Amino acid sequence: MIRNLIRYSCPGRKISPQRLYYSLPTRFIDIAPEVEEALNSGLPVVALESTIITHGMPYPINLTTAVSVEAQVRSTGAIPATIAILKGRIVVGMSRSQLEHISDAQSGARDLIKVSRRDLATMVGLKLSGGTTISATSLIASSVGIKVFATGGLGGVHRGGEITWDVSADLTELGRTPIAVVSAGIKSILDVERTLEYLETQGVAVITYGPDRRFPGFYIPDSGYKSPWNVNSPEEAAMIIDAVDALGLKSGVLFAAPIPESHSKDAAVIQDAVDKAVKESEEKGVNKLGRDATPWILRRVAELSKGKSLPSSILDYSKPPLSDPKPLVVIGGAAVDVICQRTGQNVTVPDDLCTTFPGEITFHTGGVARNIAEAAHRILSTSENPSEAQVLLISPLANDFAGTTLVNDCERLGMPTDGLFYKSGRSATCTQILDLNKNLVTGIADMSIMETMEFDSVWFTIFSSFFEPTSIPRSVSILAAIEKVLQLEQYQSSPVNFASPNHLELSHMFETMRLSENTLMGSRFWWSVMDDLTLEETYRSDLAKFSRSIHIAEGLNFLEKGIPQMAVSLIPFFKHLFVKLGKHGVLVVMRLVGDKANGWMNERTSFEKRQVLARGKDSVLVLKHYSAVAFKQEIVNVTGAGDSFVGSLLTDLMWDELLCPTRLDEIIDKAQCAAVLSLTSAEAVSPRLQYNSRKNLFL
Repeated sequence: MIRNLIRYSCPGRKISPQRLYYSLPTRFIDIAPEVEEALNSGLPVVALESTIITHGMPYPINLTTAVSVEAQVRSTGAIPATIAILKGRIVVGMSRSQLEHISDAQSGARDLIKVSRRDLATMVGLKLSGGTTISATSLIASSVGIKVFATGGLGGVHRGGEITWDVSADLTELGRTPIAVVSAGIKSILDVERTLEYLETQGVAVITYGPDRRFPGFYIPDSGYKSPWNVNSPEEAAMIIDAVDALGLKSGVLFAAPIPESHSKDAAVIQDAVDKAVKESEEKGVNKLGRDATPWILRRVAELSKGKSLPSSILDYSKPPLSDPKPLVVIGGAAVDVICQRTGQNVTVPDDLCTTFPGEITFHTGGVARNIAEAAHRILSTSENPSEAQVLLISPLANDFAGTTLVNDCERLGMPTDGLFYKSGRSATCTQILDLNKNLVTGIADMSIMETMEFDSVWFTIFSSFFEPTSIPRSVSILAAIEKVLQLEQYQSSPVNFASPNHLELSHMFETMRLSENTLMGSRFWWSVMDDLTLEETYRSDLAKFSRSIHIAEGLNFLEKGIPQMAVSLIPFFKHLFVKLGKHGVLVVMRLVGDKANGWMNERTSFEKRQVLARGKDSVLVLKHYSAVAFKQEIVNVTGAGDSFVGSLLTDLMWDELLCPTRLDEIIDKAQCAAVLSLTSAEAVSPRLQYNSRKNLFL
């Protein structure tokens, strides 16, 4: 329910100061920049509690759930704001390291305090740390302007509460704080009937999200009681939230979203465990421990149900967005290109340009990763098994016009959109000003959102990776990751399987490695690979002849520019290099180790084939040049040729590595045809690009 609700809960409206009924002093609050920017921009933000992390689940399930919940919120276009108290500071919007700290038992997280409204002054005054309950989270969230709060189960009146007066502060907080809480109802260990009565007394609107008024009991979709109201669409829920703000009410709304029937098969077992745990708590006096009673009972329920209660809790709270595995994942930038083309008479443009000109403005979807993904998608979607070969694009977007355009474009093409995640800021956009001859005059590229793609850790993996540098400055962005990977003792092969730099990017990568203080070139790993290649006099002589033959045919002096030498120096880190040479074609440099070199056993250096082979102790080094594909059509667009080339390569490399010469020839020919189609199309990726019996693309 939360997925749809936050899309409709009045996006774009900022919270006016007079609506912050219990505004806490800002000097005690640390709001994450992402959350603060979203609030200032009127973007949707969803508050998340932290007691479920510190006291509700064991490690590492609590951390996994917390991360999944935040991912679920982001997938809807909203910004998650997990709230906690850290060393006396109220934190709104936690970093990954902060989440890990409060989750990990080894970090002392189990000593963290369960923080309700009553504890806030003590926590801040004594600079303590803890996880915030629904009551504290509601107060803090409302104070900073957050209107929607997603959680698991609401606290309530404890069984026997009519005698003990044990009533959760969650209920009184909802009676005096204007916030919409979305939960799975009330924890079934509580007295549901009296809790609903108490909420009515506090003036809290209780609404079931579903086709009827059945009130859920956390683990079960029907507690046996009914809500006063129900809504069956996110629009209706959003209208109620908006009305609370418009009327100036000082009480909140509880939306109870039942667990799906399909996930409540263990309801009877869990409910029996609940009844036994509650009885044990009474017999042992645990029910008199105050805030420690609920965590004890929940742990006991998990034990008695043999863990069956925990998956229901996780499902109910997080419902993480999982997609079917895709054979090809492209990670990088998706952008909207705004092309401003002058029209009319050829008027002299003054240096101090302070005017406008008539022209045509067109919008195109672009970005290197998006273009590559589209090219691969167009080929695979026309293959023999299109449903088995989907491409997943992972890229950050903002909740704005450009972001909507990019999502709509992926949907139009039939590409999955579950890899597009939302961040605060602006979607990547590039505006280009062209003169009458379609030459670039100037432009502005707003790509700051790409800096939000941060990866805290390097993981040892076994899947094939392909690096497309995208530009000269960004060509070295991979080097830090390579260096970290090589620090893993179990890593014995090239960190990156494939890379496709142009000759300028290749040169920049080589020089950066060579001049780096913590040089990769010259490391023990680099020397071990180079020693295995044993590149002696015969290789150097063959390389010189090879370069001369290409110089004569293409007009490109390989040796003078140092292209093959630089590529071979990078081979320890990139198993296969496809060096794009523009009109001079492509140079393939690759190192095949062990059995993977068997397909090249009968191959030799051949200047007619434009290839050089050098056999090492346990590997074969291959250098092979391919001329550009000839075509007669007019060049219309040069923005997506390289991206289409890479997209085509990926569709073949996802099935196999280049283990035989014939296969390599086929793959490069198809990729170059894809590039030609792009050059002759107004779009970065040609709509004519397709797959033909996995053998040939036709122009």
